[in-house]
Amino acid sequence: MKRAVLVALIALAVVTTNSCRRQVPTLSLLVWEGYADASFVRGFEEAHQCKIVASYMGSSDELVAKLRGGSASNYDVISPSSDVATMIATSGLAAPLEPSKLPSYPQLSPKLRALPLVRAGDKVYGVPFMWGPNPLLYDATFFAKPPESWSVLWDPKYRGKISVWDDLSTVYMAAQVLGYDKPDPGALYNLSDEQLARVKQKLLELNGLLELVESSEQSTQHALAAAGVEYELLEAKEARSRWPLGVADGWTALFQPEAGIVRADLAHRALIDGALARGARLEEETQVESLDELEAKVIVLTVGPWVRNFIPDLPVRTTRETVAYFRREGEPLPVVAQLDPETRGHLIFSLQDPLHGLKAGVHHAGAVAGPDDPGEADAAVVERVAEWIARTYPDADPDPVAVETCMYTTTADEQFILERRGKVVIGSPCSGHGFKFAPIIGSGLAAMAVDIL
Repeated sequence: MKRAVLVALIALAVVTTNSCRRQVPTLSLLVWEGYADASFVRGFEEAHQCKIVASYMGSSDELVAKLRGGSASNYDVISPSSDVATMIATSGLAAPLEPSKLPSYPQLSPKLRALPLVRAGDKVYGVPFMWGPNPLLYDATFFAKPPESWSVLWDPKYRGKISVWDDLSTVYMAAQVLGYDKPDPGALYNLSDEQLARVKQKLLELNGLLELVESSEQSTQHALAAAGVEYELLEAKEARSRWPLGVADGWTALFQPEAGIVRADLAHRALIDGALARGARLEEETQVESLDELEAKVIVLTVGPWVRNFIPDLPVRTTRETVAYFRREGEPLPVVAQLDPETRGHLIFSLQDPLHGLKAGVHHAGAVAGPDDPGEADAAVVERVAEWIARTYPDADPDPVAVETCMYTTTADEQFILERRGKVVIGSPCSGHGFKFAPIIGSGLAAMAVDIL
């Protein structure tokens, strides 16, 4: 889905068909790959005695990031999709056009010329010139007949077998599935906060979180109530009737419907792509032995379990934890967390896995270990988790199909470490618990770094 339904051509400076000859010898473009192909660019250059220089963007997000990053004046013409055209036109990132100086403008479809997405007040900022498809690719050997709706992406039987483009246009696709394009298709690009929240829920498929506790007083109900977060307290029988889960008689289940899962790999990639789009440089597979190797005014150190290699006295503890995967089919269920009656923290947890069905583990059951120490999955932990899966998921196979280990980095009170030592800003938000808060933690670390500059 590389282009939205409508593609608009917006000029950042007024350009006429003979502008190259009369003004400058170079015309700079920021366009999609293929929009400046030599097969047709060469004829334009010869006719107008100028040079076309093209830069390319991979997504609408990348385009906007480049313009907002201060490089708008580097381009004469940009080619955004309709999803961001109005925002560019109304936010001062583009200069208005004079359609009277474009000889072919009257030849365009009146319906295209009348579209409001490239207009602000009485000024015209772009030339919508074509419609294009949002393609849906499918495996013809798997589908008996072609899919007829975007809603196929939410069919449970295809869970774990679908990929969508990590781009703003996916938001509009979900909004279209929810019917927000009727009667005005342009409404997709001006969603209300309430509509955007529903789109977010549609994309994330927030299946909720179910806490299992011996007593309701051991649950997080009071903290949730204080924060104004919706939740339900259910007796064991009621929880069993709602979900195919084994909840012991006398226990209580607390259901939080707004909870969900962060796909770590996808989220990590999205954060990196956002940084790259804003001018960051990524150097992967580059080992750093000492901070003295780095020449920088500020160093932001977020190295997870390796943090004590650089800051030996940092009060963190690293452990090797074991997780196991189990085969389960059917509708996705809420994340299930059995709470520790003493600490009220997660004791055993399970969540939906797109490949096998379930991922489960015991919280803080691993031995102290360094990130570079050899280690294997703890057989005792795997057995304990398998027994719990057998009791809690009647429709799952309790024999694990895979096991793996991961590193926890925690403090004694499980709070995060965000501090500054000289020119080093230390971020140790402690493994998965902190990963959920990466954007806001990153903002805090950035503010601390800016204070040093």
